[in-house]
Amino acid sequence: DLPLQYLIYQNIRQGILPWWDPYTFGGRPLLADAHINGTDPIRLLLYRLAPFLLAYNWNLMLKSVLTGLGMFLLLRFLGHPVGLAALLGLCFQFAGCFALFFGHPWIQASFLYYPFLWIIWSRMQSGSGQRGRLLGPMLCALVFFSGNLQSHSYLPLFAAAFCLSAFVESWGSGWKAVRISAWSLGTGALLASPVLFSQLEFFGQSVRLISPRAWSYLELFHGPLSLAGSFPWLLGTFRTVDFCKAFQSGSLGFALFVGVVPFFLALTTLADAWRGGDRLNFAERWASVLLIGYLIMLSTPLARLLATRASPLACLGLIILAAAAFRRIHGWTRTRHRHVTFFLGGWILAMLLIWGVGLLGYHFFRDSIREFFVAQVSASSSSVVSPALREFQLASFGREVGLKNPEVLLSCLSLGVFWFSLRRQILRSFFRPLHLAVGLSAAALFLFYRDWE
Repeated sequence: DLPLQYLIYQNIRQGILPWWDPYTFGGRPLLADAHINGTDPIRLLLYRLAPFLLAYNWNLMLKSVLTGLGMFLLLRFLGHPVGLAALLGLCFQFAGCFALFFGHPWIQASFLYYPFLWIIWSRMQSGSGQRGRLLGPMLCALVFFSGNLQSHSYLPLFAAAFCLSAFVESWGSGWKAVRISAWSLGTGALLASPVLFSQLEFFGQSVRLISPRAWSYLELFHGPLSLAGSFPWLLGTFRTVDFCKAFQSGSLGFALFVGVVPFFLALTTLADAWRGGDRLNFAERWASVLLIGYLIMLSTPLARLLATRASPLACLGLIILAAAAFRRIHGWTRTRHRHVTFFLGGWILAMLLIWGVGLLGYHFFRDSIREFFVAQVSASSSSVVSPALREFQLASFGREVGLKNPEVLLSCLSLGVFWFSLRRQILRSFFRPLHLAVGLSAAALFLFYRDWE
């Protein structure tokens, strides 16, 4: 996107808003094409203040930092300690979804405002956020300015989870949440109406010649397969065989990759509540709806409209649930501690068995897998899918999925520290091994994020 971004930069530096692109297809709307991310306020501000190379790069880096900062502030708002909030903020900042969609800058550009919006709506719901009547619409407008028509739809989903979580508490609380979210979304849409109307007009007059393929029963498995985010190398990686493609998708596990230990901590919160432990509070219910709703959506035809680009919603829920586990662990009885430890131990054992069987099975069926990919290359008209690329991917399976990959090694170490800390019940010690486990998971996330870029 460099030529188009440089065109925007030149216009902004001259004090011109570049609504029209005279160089593509004999002329077409420019900023109305939201894939260009040309109305993103952060991008436009940097283009106005800095040289192009510096502005283009810092546009990406600043959004990454703001994503982590927003999650840190949200976790502090929910009452979690500074160290935990910092570690889990990093896990959200470098979540697999932001790596997968790095080439779609409107994803992180719009989702970075969601933690701030969570804080504003929560304060308004509790009756202590009078400024939220102004800040809520402004944040929603920033989401609309920064995204496109597909990502705009994720904001109503976020609001629906907010309202549903409030209705579980009481009807009065639910209708109050409806009024809060409707005011923010409606007023925010009015503030962003010059951009929204242009995007709608451009979309309505565009010609789409590619018809979508028929929905397949294999897509029913997309939701369950996404649980591989607990250890996403179970299904392969982008550098080698990705078994999700057998189910007409790709990288389902990495879309929910927030680190193996935070993922297991989130499962701990859900399992504890399911077994009759402490009731989920408002924030935890909201997070649960985001996560479970995403998994259900993936297994329906609605996934064609929303796509896995909605996965930051689920990652947001995972991080909140992971933080909640820290607070709950200290209040467990010995019996509940044993039950949860048994559950997580069984999950980890099953995951490692699948991983080991996959590594072993690959070596036995490598020739059959090669034949399948050769046939796929022969049937493909894409020049990107080349035999040399497929050979490289097949040869790198053991290195990418095994312990030679430092991401896998760090994740396994974090699981070991995590299990040891639960098994020995040393969570109150000075060393805080559970924080170390989350830190190792964050390091593995950072390496994956870097390698994907």
